[in-house]
Amino acid sequence: MKIVQALHEASRRLAYAADRPRLEAEVLMAHHLGCDRMRLFLREGEELNDEARFFELVSRRERHEPIEYIVEKVGFYSEEFY
Repeated sequence: MKIVQALHEASRRLAYAADRPRLEAEVLMAHHLGCDRMRLFLREGEELNDEARFFELVSRRERHEPIEYIVEKVGFYSEEFY
């Protein structure tokens, strides 16, 4: 599965658990790939490695676990805290 397809599927699955499903899907994907969200746009056509691990993160969010717990960081006034 390509990254863009995985993002679409994750957005669909998060539609009931998140106010901004596409944004949260991108945050989870960036965390999974170890890159920032901007870099995702350059990598959309690539194959997704370890697809099961990514969808495990999505499943955690579907169960309403805070995204900050999943990615283990939170932004606050342009600062990141871990």
